[in-house]
Amino acid sequence: MKYEDVNAVVGGLLRDLAFAQASPQKAFAYKRAAAVILSLEQPLTALVRPDRTLPKLPGIGPASTRVILEVVQTGASPTVERAVLLSDKADDIVRRRSLRTNALSRAEVLRVLNDPSFTGPDLTAIRAICRCIPSGAMVGPRSKRWPMDASAADISTRR
Repeated sequence: MKYEDVNAVVGGLLRDLAFAQASPQKAFAYKRAAAVILSLEQPLTALVRPDRTLPKLPGIGPASTRVILEVVQTGASPTVERAVLLSDKADDIVRRRSLRTNALSRAEVLRVLNDPSFTGPDLTAIRAICRCIPSGAMVGPRSKRWPMDASAADISTRR
């Protein structure tokens, strides 16, 4: 069985649900919920209680909770698929899904970085960089503070 990053799956589906909304307020709420899920340090499977409930998470309402529980139980969300099919943006949502095939959630990145069975010079440098980047910091081409092409030594000296 292939391992799935459940937080990335749920985050992506919540983004799909956001794009399917006609209301800008609902779209914003689902985007915020996706961001919360993608930034969690634990996988959702570890957070779901035996009675199939979740602890209170900021920005996660009943509709997002339903999507989370569907994915944790079945690996998919009929709620999201129905909303996408009824949306006039279904083609664009399908295109967007293809763009996120290699995305990882924070929980998955932390799992890999903390797994001692993964070794090598590349992973050592990545671990050094990730220890220096504060939680929630933007890392990517738009970030001037944490450029992607900087070496681990460059980043470790920055404050």
